[in-house]
Amino acid sequence: MLGEQHDAREHQQWEQATVQWLAGRRQLAAVVIEMAEAGQGTGGLPADATEEQARQALRWSDAAWPWTQYGPW
Repeated sequence: MLGEQHDAREHQQWEQATVQWLAGRRQLAAVVIEMAEAGQGTGGLPADATEEQARQALRWSDAAWPWTQYGPW
């Protein structure tokens, strides 16, 4: 389980590196994103889904959580 202080960029970078490392080893079971709408997820998307497809699947609220701060860098 990972967590961060929302305004600490180094925490977000550490989380991203950890998730990528686990995914690369095929040891990542799930990622829970507290900012996603309840009941929404990316489970039905293909591995090569676009960033926009992920945003739509999560029903991401850019007004509440700017994607530029939480999406891929």
